[in-house]
Amino acid sequence: MRRGPDLFQACLSFLQGFTVSLLMRTRIKPSAMSSTIRSSDAVPGCEARSNAGLTRSELVALIAGVWLLAAVVWPVLADGHARSDRLVCVNNLRRIYVGMQEWGNDHNDRVPFAVPVSEGGTRLHPLAVNVWLHFSWISNELETARVLACPSDTGSVARDFSASPDGGYINPNFRGTATSYFLSHGLERIVWPTTYLSGDRNVAGGNLSGDSVFGGQAFTVGRLTWWTNGLHYPMGNAARGDGQVLQLSDEKFREVSAEPFTPQKPLWQYILPR
Repeated sequence: MRRGPDLFQACLSFLQGFTVSLLMRTRIKPSAMSSTIRSSDAVPGCEARSNAGLTRSELVALIAGVWLLAAVVWPVLADGHARSDRLVCVNNLRRIYVGMQEWGNDHNDRVPFAVPVSEGGTRLHPLAVNVWLHFSWISNELETARVLACPSDTGSVARDFSASPDGGYINPNFRGTATSYFLSHGLERIVWPTTYLSGDRNVAGGNLSGDSVFGGQAFTVGRLTWWTNGLHYPMGNAARGDGQVLQLSDEKFREVSAEPFTPQKPLWQYILPR
């Protein structure tokens, strides 16, 4: 899914090939010394052909100019791709929020992992420690499994929510590798704007807890939570309970994670896809 390195390698290969081709094809002019040869001694037609070439200094200047242009343009292209990937990621998280909200419309505004299995949800489901289970539960609302994969992430992109080995999201070959986002259960109803529902998976820190609505171990968010290197580092995207998707630095992420817990902002834990 990572396009930046591939683009860089393609540009680099092109420039190397261009340079070699230019060196092999370019006809070099005679030096200034050889130009003193009398025109009467020259073979007819040779002067016209040699004048069509480049001197060594011109050739070096041309190659240097091409590489200099590449050095200037590449950071701009790379930054443009990074910005484009962030926008896609933000839209993915917004779609996840909307999907959870649509599913909750039929379940008292609750997310799947806040609804018991007996009532059609995933709370304490035997596989509830897996992020992919909860996302697959809202497959009708998400419509496509592609929104679960950030373009800056490594791994695979699922084509649909089937169990097919050829791109099925719930197939063991995909599941976690086709998921780029964590889920938090602090948000049980989609009405608490200061609690986070989902976000970039490259989260580290927090305390590992064995008691959660996910039916197993989950991380409790705290002051030692941060974004690891990857995805959109040093920033990270997270979707709040009011539908906003924010870009948070490590400092801001720790700040919102360590806010005092209240009935309006309960303790939240998260699970990671991989």
